[in-house]
Amino acid sequence: MTMNYKHPNNRGFTLVEIIASLFIIGMIASIAGMGIVQLANGFIFSKKNAETVQKAQIVMSRLVKELTSDTILSSGTSIAIIFTNSRLTGSHQIRWDNATKQLLFDENTAASDEVILTDDVNAFDLKYYDSYSTPSSPSTSYSAASSIIEITLELDGAGDTSTTFTDRVFLRD
Repeated sequence: MTMNYKHPNNRGFTLVEIIASLFIIGMIASIAGMGIVQLANGFIFSKKNAETVQKAQIVMSRLVKELTSDTILSSGTSIAIIFTNSRLTGSHQIRWDNATKQLLFDENTAASDEVILTDDVNAFDLKYYDSYSTPSSPSTSYSAASSIIEITLELDGAGDTSTTFTDRVFLRD
């Protein structure tokens, strides 16, 4: 014995069934859409952080190269350093401009010869160590006895965060 259930009218879906299925499809689409938005935001966040790290690496490499290749330091503060180099003419300065948030390389220490090393710099700090054995007591100004310079660079990163990068330069005698 088979049971045959007959729908009262054989015209297809009822209005309630169509509304319910559209509601379910809409919910699934909105959840999937939120997932896609989160995925896109994560991609943009990681891309911005990768750019920040690359920018910091290039600047730090340039600073280390400038301060170690036949360089004679003249003076230095916590945000600027003046030096001469055998392959360049005149004095040169690397300094941080807090107003524009830029790290600048001044050729011949003239404002008209400034080159932007990087932008979006929240902080730039130079510390000078007199010897390898006393790293816990740095100075904020250069002296002839300084043998190590610690460079700290803080850049704007993704999502309104700051990322700090630190490197040490061991000066040649």
